[in-house]
Amino acid sequence: RSKNGFSKDDEIHVVGAGESYWTISKKHYGMGRYSLALAEYNKARIPQPDKIKPGMKVVVPPAQVLNERYGRLIFGAAYDAVTASCGIKTIPSAPCLEALLRSPCFQRFSCF
Repeated sequence: RSKNGFSKDDEIHVVGAGESYWTISKKHYGMGRYSLALAEYNKARIPQPDKIKPGMKVVVPPAQVLNERYGRLIFGAAYDAVTASCGIKTIPSAPCLEALLRSPCFQRFSCF
């Protein structure tokens, strides 16, 4: 990680007409659920996510970076439940979370 908090593997996305963090998230990660985490990651550059405009540059990190820093924003309460029940620190991806939710480890401790 660099001193500005960004990852060396980040990409830059130039915002187009009609785009939002949700559409950018869908384009880069295949799902809109990363939109809040992406907005948080770019907060120092774009403090008001609803003010995103064409031509602005959004820093798009690898999904793993967002998962590690903002897992709860991406996965919600399930993130906390799975990490606590299964004794892990981070969930690398949405498919991994879905697999963990079905795992015997989580089922044994789950209150859902």
